[in-house]
Formats: sequence, structure tokens, C-alpha cells
Amino acid sequence: MVICVTNRTLCKEDFLKRMTSICKAGPKFIILREKDLDRKDYTQLAAQCLAICKTYGVQLVLHTHIQAALELGITAIHLPLPILKQESKQLDAFTMIGTSIHDVKEVALAQQLGATYLIAGHIFQTDCKADLNPRGISFLKKVQSASHIPVYPIGGIHKDTAQEIVNAGATDFCMMSELMTCENVEQNIKMYQQITPKTDLCTIPGVGLNMKQHMIGLGYHWVEDLKQANPEEMYQQDCILHGTELDRCVLYVYRLAVYFATTPSPEQEKLTWWYWKEHSPNI
Repeated sequence: MVICVTNRTLCKEDFLKRMTSICKAGPKFIILREKDLDRKDYTQLAAQCLAICKTYGVQLVLHTHIQAALELGITAIHLPLPILKQESKQLDAFTMIGTSIHDVKEVALAQQLGATYLIAGHIFQTDCKADLNPRGISFLKKVQSASHIPVYPIGGIHKDTAQEIVNAGATDFCMMSELMTCENVEQNIKMYQQITPKTDLCTIPGVGLNMKQHMIGLGYHWVEDLKQANPEEMYQQDCILHGTELDRCVLYVYRLAVYFATTPSPEQEKLTWWYWKEHSPNI
């Protein structure tokens, strides 16, 4: 699925109108990345964007401005790695914490600091970083191998390069410039959604509508999203999200789900949640 990273200065139309169009198309989530705004103006814009996102059921992730997120009751934040290092002990209110990495060595640190997803880039040549060489598909694959949390590539992804990203195993990827400037953003996003594999979560044995909603609440919308998930961390995050310690059966279902998503030919005896009371996927 497409993840939208905003840059309102690129918009040829009213930015909030563009946000509405993006939300209508159903992206995985939207990161409000408006680096030129001070805290007051950013908070005001975030409140307007939040109202639009709530209307269409889209997750809004704030960028850098922790206090703005707390004031607006937003539990999803994206922080540059240096800020995550500085603020990692102050993020208990957040259930979704992202950071950007530019070196494979940063993966372990980001996970240790509590990141729940990574943005890796830039993968292809892009005007936004015209003076820097792209890190390429090989970099993306190395990050994916080193990470047990979702990895979302960014940089130079468009209709001529998106399939290469998907072939490398990415089921979700970030886009900024094209979504801010294209003529028909809804048609644009839907085009990209069609090339990413999507398998309904209820395909997993033992996962019904209730558990499906649990996983969606954690940011896992499709079976393919679970390929880099850690069931223990999923369970911990779900407990935090619900404000209570959930039944351990939820953990066993998450173990089963990750096994199902990461195993091409799963063994029949392992496709029951009770098998996973004593076992954990080799991740």
C-alpha cells in the first residue's frame, strides 16, 4: 500500500483539498512532514488534517512535533533518529513510532529505541536529494533482512520503479512529490495499490473479524504486512493500545499469523493457535 509523506509547498492546489483526495484513495497512512512550520502553525495544520483523516478512517502520523501529537491525542509519531535517541524515554503515549534510517547499522539502534517501523532511503535517484547517490535495492534488502519491524522504502518511487520495489519484497512504500503534484491523486494511488500483493488477514487460520481489527489497529492490513512482524512486540503494543493485559491467546494467534505469513508451505499441525502456546516463529 502507498504511504503518503506530505510536502504542502509542492502542491499546485489547496493543500487540505489535496489531503482530502489522498484520504479518499485509502493510503496505509499519512505522515505530516512540514519541516518549515513552527510548533504553533504545525499544530494548527495537524488539527485540520486530523479532522480530514478521521472522516475517511486514515491514520495520521505527525512528524517531529511530539507535543503537538500529545495535544491532539494522536498516538502515531515519526521522529528523525537523533530525536528518537533523545526522546525515546518520553514516548509511552505512542503506539506507533517511526524513524528514518540511511545505514543498515542504524536498524538495531532504531529497534532498541522502540521504533515500530522504519523508512529506508533513498532507494532511487530523486530530485529531493539530487546531490546524493541513491542507496539502491541492495540497501533495501539488507535493511529488510536486519529488521524485525516493517520497513518502508522511500525515494524516487514512481510508475517505472515501483514494481522493482515490490519484487524486492516491499508490500508498502512511501511517496511524496508525485502525490503532491499529480493531476489525479486518487487514480494515482489506486494504480500503485493494484501492484502490491494483498491477502486478507482472515485467510490466516483462526483469524476472524475481531482479530483482524486488532491487527489493523497495529498497522497490519494484509497478510503480506506481517512478513517482518514480531509477534511478541505485536502483543505488547496491542496491550498498550487497549490499556490492559490481553489474553495470552492473542499472542498465540500473532505467532501463528507471522508463521503463516513468512512460510511458503506451512505445516498443517502448526496452523492452530494452541500449537503456538509452546512455540514461537523463528524470526
